Amino acid sequence: MENKPHWSPEADYGSFPFFIRRMDTVGYFKPAEAPVAQLPASIPAPVNTFPKSVFNPDQIPGTIAYYAALANISENYLSRLVKQSTGRSVGAWIDIVRIQRAKRLLSSTPLSIIDIAASVGVEDQSYFSRLFKKETGLTPSAFRKKMQG
Repeated sequence: MENKPHWSPEADYGSFPFFIRRMDTVGYFKPAEAPVAQLPASIPAPVNTFPKSVFNPDQIPGTIAYYAALANISENYLSRLVKQSTGRSVGAWIDIVRIQRAKRLLSSTPLSIIDIAASVGVEDQSYFSRLFKKETGLTPSAFRKKMQG
């Protein structure tokens, strides 16, 4: 088995192209959705700063409006730039962060599902459970049980 170094998006969010290429090399994307080939040579500054905000481990993932305001651009413009540069929407990236953090909390803390949902920025536990199952194939409870052995 190959010994891969530990890496997480929060460990290095210096540039969005690096992040996308890294996610592709660790097998995050299915072959049909791998966005590496779609990356333009020059990434617009708002797109390059977006992961610094969304993957910031010190804050709860925000909304599209929040990230657009941080970049001083409209929501539509941010959405268009991110989608063109990565092949994924801003909302999809926010969901990726939410699910990643929820997985970590589910496997390492005794917090309730509703508390974990709130801590990743989702106030509706039902929506959180549906989103989690859509992304992982397991409910949050089943994921926790699987991780506990």
